[in-house]
Amino acid sequence: MRPTLVAVLLALACACDRSAPAPAAAPPSTPPAAPAPPPADVAEPAPPAAKDWWCACFDRYDASRATHTVCLPTRSACEARELQLAAATANDHLTHGCRLVSAAHPGDRLGARDEWKAGSAPDSWEDAKACRLDGPPTPPINPAAADYALTETLGKFRLGLTADEVALIATPQRKSKSRKNIFDEYEQKWDFPALGVQLTMAAPARKPQILRGIEVKAPGDSATARGIRPGSTRAELEAAYGGLFHIDSSDDHKIVTTGDHGLAFFLKDDKVTTIWLGAMTE
Repeated sequence: MRPTLVAVLLALACACDRSAPAPAAAPPSTPPAAPAPPPADVAEPAPPAAKDWWCACFDRYDASRATHTVCLPTRSACEARELQLAAATANDHLTHGCRLVSAAHPGDRLGARDEWKAGSAPDSWEDAKACRLDGPPTPPINPAAADYALTETLGKFRLGLTADEVALIATPQRKSKSRKNIFDEYEQKWDFPALGVQLTMAAPARKPQILRGIEVKAPGDSATARGIRPGSTRAELEAAYGGLFHIDSSDDHKIVTTGDHGLAFFLKDDKVTTIWLGAMTE
């Protein structure tokens, strides 16, 4: 029996299916890459630690007429600067006493850093353009800076002693007559020739008297608190008091003065001949 045309075609189709190559397997799929971890936080550098500064303001009486702020690393250094400013009243005048400021640099709290320069003292800063401390003028924190001369001594004598206290130290050989001085006080001179000392005693009334002035002359040997006495050399005087001299000092006299009082040294042939401690308006 002859195959039909349909059967032939079916037979050919089956043969083609058996000879066709199997389709290639699909490559395995690649899993997606894990996301990269976020970058680790970079620590910011810690700001410089704050420290304590002791700051004061003063006016400088020179051609610039500038107002300065100075900051020092310790209270004691600032108190010493107050004393120096108080003693040099003709050059500088303290306006704001020492005040505590906490900052890594004074300019971080007072103005800006670029307005400050390194000061003359170790680890200090100075602004020569303005007072950076707020508020009205304030007194010094160092009591001695209020009137330096009141802290000085000549031998066993110091300003402010009463007549009874003076008598416990020495007995005067002579007393002058009382006279009225420019302060409307009754003033009297007490002489101690053996000590080379003359005291000025004064009071608003005739009693009680207060020690207002001390003068020591050669051959007197009474010394100041810093060891200067008649006969001391100019070099010794400069070493002891050089940083405190008043602008009005000259070759034959040197003055340390604050307010109404002062300590004056008179020289001849480069040696101290006379020392005066007391009012500077006589």
